[in-house]
Amino acid sequence: MFISSFFRYCIPIDVQCATVTETSTCPFDVVLVMDRSDSVGSDNFAILKSFVSRLVSRLDIDSGKTRVAVAAFARNFKVISHFDEHTTVDSLQDEINSYNFRGGTTDIDKALRRVRKKVMLETEGDRSNIRNVVVMFTAGKDNDIAVVEVRVNVIPIDEVYICRYMP
Repeated sequence: MFISSFFRYCIPIDVQCATVTETSTCPFDVVLVMDRSDSVGSDNFAILKSFVSRLVSRLDIDSGKTRVAVAAFARNFKVISHFDEHTTVDSLQDEINSYNFRGGTTDIDKALRRVRKKVMLETEGDRSNIRNVVVMFTAGKDNDIAVVEVRVNVIPIDEVYICRYMP
């Protein structure tokens, strides 16, 4: 219920795929990408980290069915945690909560390309036979998101959600 009600506020980017639902028993790899740009600000970034931490608590990480990677972006991209670094909800939440705000300009397109090049790698725990879902939380502008829609089918990711929040 929590995840599906949250996704109502996200923009699903048109990707040729079937939808993984909250009730799915299929394993999947999820990349949670947080905007840490100046337009978000440090106070709102703290709120976003708290939300992502709660979202992580709803995923089936401890059983190994779901693997989660977390990254943050502005002009630069930082992997906070790769898929194979945390096998429990608690350890992943600790990692998310310890990451500090950095600031910078927003670059959604570059961040999504970096997800593919730096996160979705078998050497970093990505499972090639498992669905990949990217959920990006951003305060980016609509035209930034439009650029992503054009490019997303070039980047082999099964599902992408761009979740805009207004700080």
